[in-house]
Amino acid sequence: MNWIDLKNSIRQDLLSRGLSNPKIRLNALEKVEEIMKLNLPEYIDQPEKKFRSIDKQKFKELVAKHKLNQKLNSAESSIINEIYYRIEGTDNIGQKNSNVLLSDDNKNQNTGLQFEIEKTKGILREARIFFWGNFLFLSTWIAIFPDAVEINGVLMIICLILGVIFTMRLFGVKAHLRNLEKEEYERYIKNL
Repeated sequence: MNWIDLKNSIRQDLLSRGLSNPKIRLNALEKVEEIMKLNLPEYIDQPEKKFRSIDKQKFKELVAKHKLNQKLNSAESSIINEIYYRIEGTDNIGQKNSNVLLSDDNKNQNTGLQFEIEKTKGILREARIFFWGNFLFLSTWIAIFPDAVEINGVLMIICLILGVIFTMRLFGVKAHLRNLEKEEYERYIKNL
C-alpha cells in the first residue's frame, strides 16, 4: 500500500463516519502528512516498511518533536492510529486485507458526497424551522401586545431582515444541494 492509497482510505473513512466535524481530522491528516513530507519523507516513500519498523507510540513522539509545542493534539493522534490500523491490517492478513480496504473505498466513493448532501439537507431543515419560529413569535407577540406599535414595528423590521437573509441562504443552500445531487448522479453513472 502506498501513501496516496493509505491517505485516501483514511479520508474516505473519515467522511463516511458521520462525524459532526470531519474537517478537524481531515486537517490533522494534512498536518501529519506535512510533517512527514518535511521531516520524515521515508514514511511517505515506503509507508508499509517504515511504519512496521517503529512502534506507534514512538512514531507519535517522533512526529510531536517536529511540532512547535512538541505535542500532538487528539485529532493528530487519532490520524496516526488510523495509519497504524491500516498498516497492521495488511500485516495480519497479508496484502489481501489491504486490497479489501481499498476496494471498499472504491465501492463507497460517494459516501463523502452523500454525507455532504445530508448535511446540506440538515441546514435546509434548520432554516425552515427558524423561519417558521420567527413567524410564530412575531404573530404571537402582536396578538398579545397589539398596542405596542413602536416595538411591533421594530420587531417586524427585524423579522423581515432575518427572513430575507434566511431566504437568500435557503436559495443558496438549495442550489448547492442540487449541484451535489447532480455530481453524485454523474459519479453513479460513471461507475456503471
